[in-house]
Amino acid sequence: MSIGYILNWFPQLSESFVENEIRMVREQGHPVRVFSIYRPPAELSAPTTLAPGAIEYRPSPGLVLMHLLAWLARRPLPLLAETARALRLRSQTQLRGVWLSGWIATGLVRMGAQHVHAHFAHDAAAAGMVAARLTGMSFTLTVHAHELYLRTNGVCARCVAADRVITVCDYNVDQLARLCPNLNRSKVDVIYCGVDVERFSQVLRPPLRPPAQLLSVGRLVSIKGFDLLIRAVGLLRDQGRDVICEIVGQGPLQSDLEQLRDDLGLRDWIVFRGPLLPDDIRQELSECDVFVLACRIDETGNRDSMPVVIKEAMATGAPVVATREAAVPEMVDHTVGRLAEPESPQSLAECIGELLDLSDEERHQLGRNGRRRVCERFNLETEAARLLEVFSSVIRERL
Repeated sequence: MSIGYILNWFPQLSESFVENEIRMVREQGHPVRVFSIYRPPAELSAPTTLAPGAIEYRPSPGLVLMHLLAWLARRPLPLLAETARALRLRSQTQLRGVWLSGWIATGLVRMGAQHVHAHFAHDAAAAGMVAARLTGMSFTLTVHAHELYLRTNGVCARCVAADRVITVCDYNVDQLARLCPNLNRSKVDVIYCGVDVERFSQVLRPPLRPPAQLLSVGRLVSIKGFDLLIRAVGLLRDQGRDVICEIVGQGPLQSDLEQLRDDLGLRDWIVFRGPLLPDDIRQELSECDVFVLACRIDETGNRDSMPVVIKEAMATGAPVVATREAAVPEMVDHTVGRLAEPESPQSLAECIGELLDLSDEERHQLGRNGRRRVCERFNLETEAARLLEVFSSVIRERL
């Protein structure tokens, strides 16, 4: 199969799971070309195994218009119908999808694509949906998190129009059923964002020695709950525990979080590492004593669904503490770590303390259990094969 992937940003540090999926699809023998609507800023750009010629970025507005007019002449009815749909939905996202569809459709035809797949159900899916209709190709999309909880206007229409809908956890399936009652459940597949278990090899950690090394990784935004983690570290300090917590990532809340750390007198307990490349994050995960992620639903309703970094931590054999929120309980239970109550630094500190009080062998057993769970349920190679079977099936249905 020759597959056109439509993305908002590529390659991006915070979406390494997309790069991993594409790499695995290519390693299984399927040509891929990426159409990226935006070019990531240099500080957010990630390494990719794709050659530069296999990534196409949105051209100038003049060229976008030329492609659109060419397809208007060639396929006027579908293009006008999609424009009417966007206006009916009052969806600016869908209108942007119509605007970009000609450029993408031209690229799909040039590469000889047989299938179109979009990650995230907003701009990328809107453009991919219209481009697929113009070219007559099959179309699928992957629904992740924020587009499902923040940008619902038009999301359901894109899901209904897709040949199949992929989502990344059972929690999202329930949310889709609630938000999109017209969506046929039988065409929704749960395919996890998997982990390359060969790259994230299990590490036998040495006996715990103070200070205990805590690690958290993510964008410095509200839904990651880093303020909760900082307050939990303060509680651990007040209990006399010798810990140091490293926070990897960058984002708009960095100055606020640093100020909170300083206000609580935690400069010697919390270190902000900034963004790291995937190889460096793997190294950090392999060296920590406990991985912590305090996910929350913020005041806008935004949230993570199933953070990949938790699976990556488990793949290295790290015991995990995370909040009982969204799809996190689908990954984490008492056999691999601890689940803290949402919005509770006290509960978070208690869970971290519980793991630190275990014997080295008990912590190692949690890590082994976590690694086994990732290998059995969240294996990148297995999930990529399932995704390719979905692509094959919708292509066959079009024949």
